[in-house]
Amino acid sequence: MPFDLASVVTLAQDAGFRHIPHNIASSVGIFRYPETEWQVTVYYTTQTVATSVGHPLKRKSQLFRQNVTWTELAQIFEYPKSHISKSLHRTTLAHNNSKEEDIIEHDIEEESAIRSHLKNLEFQVRECQALLQTVLLKKQKEAEMKRKAEEQRWRIEEAAAKKARMEAEVRMEKLNKRGNKCIWSLKYDRDFPDMDDTVCVENGKTYWDLGDDEYNQAFTDEYHSEGVEFVAFGSCDSFVIQFWMGVCRGIVYRKGFQVC
Repeated sequence: MPFDLASVVTLAQDAGFRHIPHNIASSVGIFRYPETEWQVTVYYTTQTVATSVGHPLKRKSQLFRQNVTWTELAQIFEYPKSHISKSLHRTTLAHNNSKEEDIIEHDIEEESAIRSHLKNLEFQVRECQALLQTVLLKKQKEAEMKRKAEEQRWRIEEAAAKKARMEAEVRMEKLNKRGNKCIWSLKYDRDFPDMDDTVCVENGKTYWDLGDDEYNQAFTDEYHSEGVEFVAFGSCDSFVIQFWMGVCRGIVYRKGFQVC
């Protein structure tokens, strides 16, 4: 059954071939593949197909196929070098030589296909290696940022701890200079910078030891006997303080006084 020209043109264009205008009366369709020497000539009334391709050894050669089916025609357009049982070489070589050339051509085609696949694999490997390198660099950068943040946090904590130790040492130095016990005081301040703005004479019996103050209800009577019993003010900023044990001491301040 003859081929339909319009259908053949569509099949060839789908495979990438370009239709060469011709005389419709000749019942021949000529198709060429762009930028190559491949040419497929279809005699659509007799279903004969001639392919002209560049051979690696024989250079340009032509191959005729008779009584080609529509499926075989589609196969030829997909790969013009394909062989079917109806192929005939236009050549004067003997039949054995022709078969040998077919085997050589098949091996070359197979080798070319393998080399092409290998190049594709090499390209994919390079892409994967580049992607892996990007991921590794990203992880390395994130690890470096995390390390710097941890180092910065450690420095801040260390500086805060050092400052706290220095402040504690200063407080302890002040406590060591003035003593670690005070029987009675007009004003309580952890650092005792001064005794200004004193407004009371006695604020209850208090005991100071190692930087902590506690109420002295649980202290012994002997210790309580050391508390203040009597305070008398005189002229010229003088005063007398009498303890329960009979000891007296007077210390003059501009705005207050304390007994230690």
